[in-house]
Amino acid sequence: MKDAGSIRHNDATARVLSKLSSSATEAAAASVASAADLLYQAKGKTKADVGGASGACAKPALAPRWLQTTGEHAAGFTSTACTPTTRNEIAPLSEEEANRQSFRIACASLCNTHLDCWSLTLPESECRKSSLISHLRYAFLKKKKQKGYVQIQTTHGVLNLELHVDLVPMTCENFLTLAQRGYYDGLNFHRLLKNFMVQGGDPTGTGSGGESMWGKPFADEILAKLKHDGKGVLSMANSGPNTNGSQFFITFKSAAHLDGKHTVFGRVVGGFDALSKIERVPTDKNDRPMEPVAITCIMVLVNPFDNVEAEMQEAYEREADPAAAAAADKAKLEAEDTQAWYNGPINRPKALREGVGKYISAEHLRNSAPPSEALEEPPRPKKARMPTTATRTRTLPLWDPGAIALAPDSFP
Repeated sequence: MKDAGSIRHNDATARVLSKLSSSATEAAAASVASAADLLYQAKGKTKADVGGASGACAKPALAPRWLQTTGEHAAGFTSTACTPTTRNEIAPLSEEEANRQSFRIACASLCNTHLDCWSLTLPESECRKSSLISHLRYAFLKKKKQKGYVQIQTTHGVLNLELHVDLVPMTCENFLTLAQRGYYDGLNFHRLLKNFMVQGGDPTGTGSGGESMWGKPFADEILAKLKHDGKGVLSMANSGPNTNGSQFFITFKSAAHLDGKHTVFGRVVGGFDALSKIERVPTDKNDRPMEPVAITCIMVLVNPFDNVEAEMQEAYEREADPAAAAAADKAKLEAEDTQAWYNGPINRPKALREGVGKYISAEHLRNSAPPSEALEEPPRPKKARMPTTATRTRTLPLWDPGAIALAPDSFP
């Protein structure tokens, strides 16, 4: 029930509203508790079994991440092909979702208590330590927001790629690790479609080979903000959901029909002329290039996964003791201030006294000549005054009639 601020309340209405609010809170808590009980029943366990376990192997109580039902009640109500069901049941979490939620709980406790994640001891059957560490590494890289950069040298030119490590870290780690191992060196692009894409990364060259750095397919990392929009989009090739391996493709133009189906993990930032040259290579009826288009090597220019464990440890230590971190930063700045900007030795003058002239020696002041007396300057001549417009009149001679002699032939 909404409590409108424009309504005037008295003591009676205030008691009624408070009672309704407490009733709604209790109802919501009871609903969550019943949903948790249904979840435990679906897993074949009771709440007491889960909460009563003791020791290091005790599994934390997992509440449902959302109140999502199995959908049998709605399906039976709207479809005659389904068996009618009169009771809603909470859908249990899958094994992957349960593991992900246990990782989230462990990560939350780890960050709240500032524990050392590398010395964390958990039973292997309850929470896989390697998976927890990977989850922490990916979360740290997403917060760090640093991109990765590689250079693919091909037989038709060089492609510079930017990898979205801050958005899809697992896919980028797979690509960077395989590139550093030399997995892609010497492999051909086995599929090329003009105005669409070029695909490679398969050691067999058939389009059905290749494996990830873990030796098995890994899950998709599809984000709505990463789309196959424009030329030069780097994306993972797969044979269905969560079947990523080592194959990838680069688009020649937008491919919106692939959004939501393939993981976009990078883009071309340099070498579009080489990409256009690859697109012009003729192909056969099976979309295979008629001339070799191969990857000579892949150079990893920036890999955010390098020393990420040390950076995480430093971040956790800074968060655990902010005062010590601030003191270390201050000492670092002071050490940097003492360095010359031109990387040379600093010859600072020594202060000999306080006040003005503290760097001037007494001997220099004693031997210096006294200031000369000021000489009186001679008066400067006055400049001639220029005539103004009013005085600039032309003087003409007076007319003397007797001074003019007329010629005899001046008259007829």
